[in-house]
Amino acid sequence: VLAGDLAFVWADELLDSTALPAAALDRARRVFTELRTEVMAGQYLDLVLAAAREADEAAARKVALLKSARYTVTRPLELGAALAPAADPATLAALRAYGDAVGLAFQLRDDVLGLFGDPTCTGKGTLDDLREGKRTMLALRALRLADPAQRVVLGAALGDPTLDEERAEEVRAIVRRTGALASIELLVRQQADAAMVAVEHLREPARSALVELATTATDRLR
Repeated sequence: VLAGDLAFVWADELLDSTALPAAALDRARRVFTELRTEVMAGQYLDLVLAAAREADEAAARKVALLKSARYTVTRPLELGAALAPAADPATLAALRAYGDAVGLAFQLRDDVLGLFGDPTCTGKGTLDDLREGKRTMLALRALRLADPAQRVVLGAALGDPTLDEERAEEVRAIVRRTGALASIELLVRQQADAAMVAVEHLREPARSALVELATTATDRLR
């Protein structure tokens, strides 16, 4: 926690020590403040969600947007645009729509890989999210679509630190059979498509670079 606080202080120091024009620095500082506020709010909501007896997909989506999408994609794009004197409102709106869509798709893909990925590619075990009881959109959708018997299995697996591979495979089978996996995969594709539509009017080479980023972020195996 203290290391994170120190990093925030250094980030402010780095921003203030740049030789940027005052107007550009002011624009960047406003975006940077929004970024930090959102990631803190997202972390708080994530903790609340983890402790809640009942959780819904809307709350999980909000966490993914604030804690992942805005922090990883949207606000960094806006920071870059804030430093460009010619960034017009239409371009900023396009970048914001693109960032939210790609960032959400990236997090959804991460949730899928956390359960179905290859640990040798991802570097992350496929039991971790289940053992931690993470209320991801994938997990919550599976719970919503499951029948009573399946819901008991899922509920017992989520948050069980002793969960083994055999029980995890049972969870994966339920996530597939309920249609939760297919529906989340569809949502990933829809978000990626929305991102590409958002930037279709941007000039080259920016448009092509952003399209490539969207593809890389959503079709990844790691």
